[in-house]
Amino acid sequence: MLLETKNLTRYFGGVKAVDGVDIQVKEGSIKGIIGPNGAGKTTFFHLLSGHLPPQKGWIKFKGEIINHLPPFERARRGIGRVFQQPSPFENLTLIENILISLDISNSPSLFTSLLRLPSLGKSEKEKEKKAIEILHFLNLEKKLYHFPSSLTHFERRKMEIGRVLALNPSLLLLDEPTAGLSYREKEEIKKIILGLKEKGLTILVVEHDMELITDICEEVVVLNFGKKIAEGSPWEIKNNPLVKEVYLGEEYASGS
Repeated sequence: MLLETKNLTRYFGGVKAVDGVDIQVKEGSIKGIIGPNGAGKTTFFHLLSGHLPPQKGWIKFKGEIINHLPPFERARRGIGRVFQQPSPFENLTLIENILISLDISNSPSLFTSLLRLPSLGKSEKEKEKKAIEILHFLNLEKKLYHFPSSLTHFERRKMEIGRVLALNPSLLLLDEPTAGLSYREKEEIKKIILGLKEKGLTILVVEHDMELITDICEEVVVLNFGKKIAEGSPWEIKNNPLVKEVYLGEEYASGS
């Protein structure tokens, strides 16, 4: 397993935001996490990325327990998190934002094989080629020298994905990647996610859009009040009576 958690728990006062959650994520897979608002999904991501410490349990990544590691060390080991709200360097162009992430990364990129570039000792020109390759994959090649303030909400969302991809993650944490997007934009995000899986990336995605979850995920975990209440294929989750009751709703589950 690329990622595994055991009895992962986080309290806020007397409230268990994450309550004894066990998950396993296979390398090369896409796994979804769903649940109503307040279910603990974002807190769970905070625990995985190191932005919050757990009070109980452990997180194992690539066979190593990483509870003690701060966020930047987890990122160096290959955990890349795309937050729901992009936070780029507003005074830098789109390509400069990607180049900064490439400078931070000290290992071969996901796109190195496509470009056939050496992973170390890259010239500025080679790094620029790699940045352009990432932006081309995200359909942002026409915005290279635009500043973030001139980008649409959708373009900023893709830019944030690009910044994380440039860090060369092996596990990508996506926090509601289609929130606030149109149908066409959601379809493009779906294409991007499936394209990343084809390149060998493992993806864990929090999402409210059940249609997207059904289309891209092999397995889905359902959280409710911090607890894992169900796990299985999208079909199994959609037909789980408890999930119907606490999250999807009878109307959706019946197809009406």
